Amino acid sequence: MVVWAQINWRKLERAVYKLQQRIYQASSRGDVKVVRKLQKTLLNSWSAKMLAIRQVRTEYQAQQLLIKLALEPEWEAKFESHSYGFRPGKTYMDPIMAIKEAMRYGSKYVISVNLAQHFEQIDYEKLLSKINTFPKLRRQIRVGMKSGIYNLNSWLLNQEIIHPGSLLSPLLVNIALHGMEKIVREYGKTIPGKKEEITLIRHGSEFALLDSEFDVIIKAKILIEKFLSDLGIQINLEQTLKGTKSPGFNFLDFNIRQYEIKTHSQPQRYQTFIQPSQEAIKTHYGELAQEIDKFKSCQSQLDLIKRLNPIITRWSNYYFPVNSAKTFQKLDHLMTLKLIAWVKARHNHKSTKQWVEKYFGSKDQANWVFRAFEESQPVYLTYHHGFLNAVKQCDTYIKTSTPNWYS
Repeated sequence: MVVWAQINWRKLERAVYKLQQRIYQASSRGDVKVVRKLQKTLLNSWSAKMLAIRQVRTEYQAQQLLIKLALEPEWEAKFESHSYGFRPGKTYMDPIMAIKEAMRYGSKYVISVNLAQHFEQIDYEKLLSKINTFPKLRRQIRVGMKSGIYNLNSWLLNQEIIHPGSLLSPLLVNIALHGMEKIVREYGKTIPGKKEEITLIRHGSEFALLDSEFDVIIKAKILIEKFLSDLGIQINLEQTLKGTKSPGFNFLDFNIRQYEIKTHSQPQRYQTFIQPSQEAIKTHYGELAQEIDKFKSCQSQLDLIKRLNPIITRWSNYYFPVNSAKTFQKLDHLMTLKLIAWVKARHNHKSTKQWVEKYFGSKDQANWVFRAFEESQPVYLTYHHGFLNAVKQCDTYIKTSTPNWYS
């Protein structure tokens, strides 16, 4: 009988990690036989099963985690350098800064697209063939696909809610789209006199293809369409072709555009400007306004502050590393106007001085800070511009490779 409280979890984690590390190393040197042997060992490992049970609550989730523990180190050894989404040691800022680096020396043509809605077309048998694993693991994955647990289209379009396939689906998406970068790079090598590489940067189902030559980007587009067609995904990328100059293009809810810097007697130079996309700003303010409107009745300002703060914090944390100062200031201005309207609607019989003193105060040399009191202590609304103090220069992200945790 196993006593849960007496299990040495650190020991189990070390045992599983060592197996994963050996799988990664074998995959790196192309030793498929050893990879398969170690994956079978991991799937049957008591340590791996106990870790899976600890992390999840249902049988199908535990099975997903076991499959992921076995497959992930094999594919981490194979994944391309500009594949960033849903991978250990990678962040959402990595692809953004990789795009900035690619645009550093001149304007580009760009094809930027999110394939999420097109994954309903994917041929799961072809994906299984691409995974190319041993029969037992193949059968387990096929069962999940046929039952709809690994519905990649559904997961990609609903990542903010709990999805039954959310443990393994991210890895399956990366496996499905693995190889796109290699195809365009191999094509680039065949072009006489071409010095710069064709750049393809991917985060999950969203990717950006960049090159300075129109003919090159068109031919690379055709290669990608053929690659996707082989997976069962039919798409015409022509309509997504844009330039990096104003108005730029959107990627991961950022707007990325390029400005020419005019200099005398010097080579043409460009500056890349990255900020929240207009769609993201509109959606975020809409969410804030909706929450404020919900509290028009008798709820207290303290409840409203506690409701708004997590929303503002989450959004600001995502966008603060880029050129967000003007966006943050604009959002704070609009939010303050909305809150003033909310206060006036509640106290239209009071003078301005009365409701200002009741609902607004000063903090850190800033006035008109929305606040309430809880047990005689002030509770302040979080403002977007407060995150600008934590801003790090975007350039610090460039060329900073996060070590792979299997290495």
